Formats: sequence, C-alpha cells, structure tokens
Amino acid sequence: MRKRRRFKRSLKTAINRIEAIGAAGPATAAQILIHDEVQYAGQHHGMRNVTVQQLVGDIRQTIATQTALNLADSDNP
Repeated sequence: MRKRRRFKRSLKTAINRIEAIGAAGPATAAQILIHDEVQYAGQHHGMRNVTVQQLVGDIRQTIATQTALNLADSDNP
C-alpha cells in the first residue's frame, strides 16, 4: 500500500507539472512526455493530437483506481 501511495503522489505531481506548462488546448510534446512517464505502457499517447484535459483525465482516472485498490486492501485484513 505504501508503494501505491508514493505512486499516487507522483501522479499528482505530474498533473501539477502538466498544468504549469498550460492548462488548456492541445498538449505540447513536453506535456505528453510527462504523462507518458507516469502511465503504464498501454496508455502512451506518443505524439498524437491530444488535449491537456485528456492527459489530466487519464492521470486522474489512474488516481481513482489506485484509491479504490487501497480501500479494498484496507478492508481485507
């Protein structure tokens, strides 16, 4: 569970880094690279046309999944 907590923290940091570059419109190469660094291989966008909102949405969905897993683990002793 501690590893997941650190992973969630790195995801939240990635959101802040992406939004610091620009919070709206098409994503830059730097924003896509930040996203791809924290996501697993199945969700890499490469250099496709993608918006900042889509990148942040992907990361927030991963945070929600990790939170659900943490809650499930805490229910099972």
